[in-house]
This record gives sequence, C-alpha cells and structure tokens, in this order.
Amino acid sequence: MSKTTKKRGGVVHQFIIVDPNLCTGCEIFNLFDRRRKTCESVCSFVHDGEFNPINTRIHRVRIEPILNIALACQKCDDAPCVRACPEKALEQNKETGSIIVDDDKCNGCAFCIKLDDSPLIYRKEHAISAC
Repeated sequence: MSKTTKKRGGVVHQFIIVDPNLCTGCEIFNLFDRRRKTCESVCSFVHDGEFNPINTRIHRVRIEPILNIALACQKCDDAPCVRACPEKALEQNKETGSIIVDDDKCNGCAFCIKLDDSPLIYRKEHAISAC
C-alpha cells in the first residue's frame, strides 16, 4: 500500500494505491512506534478519528480462498456512485476527488453501492459512507 498523487483539473491530490502483488491480506500495518493496526483501522482513524475497521474506506476482496486484494476508492473523474444517487446526496470534491456524503439528503437507498464499479461505499447506520 502506498500513497500517490493524481492531477485532476490542474490540482494534485493524494490517494491510496494497493499493489495486489504485494498485499497478502494480512491485515497488519505498522503505525507509530511499531504499534500494529490494520490498514482498515488506519484508514478509519485518518477519516473519522478512531481506529474502527468497520468505518474503513479500504475493503479486501477474497477472489480465491488464499488470495486477498485490498481496494481503495480510485476517485474516478466521473464517479458512477455520484451519478447513481437519486437524492443528490453525494458530491465529488473538485480539489481532492473524494466523495462527500450529505447525511441530511442521504436516505440510505444504496443505489450508489449497487451501481458503483467497486464495493467501496457502504452503509453506516441509516446513511452511506464513502471515501
């Protein structure tokens, strides 16, 4: 897993790239003073301020019984999850490419989850959480 940058509309922003040839799905990521946290927990901490893998924006997909692949939002130029929302509750930040959810508009219908190419948006209580 590494952090990289992508230029969008003249603005450079960072996102996570996971190399499936290196990721074994071990769930271990060394962070600060060798404390061990999962990639999922670290992602949750960065976004939500708590080490809670349930709220992660990284999800591992098991393709074969022995192969795990980690996925992270690729911040698509024309995000299908944003287009899929009938309530217009999702918006893509033009500077960072991150998907922002307006909890007041989101009704939890999950169209964004069903129509997105990747399983990186998930339900959180009665709303949706994204990158």
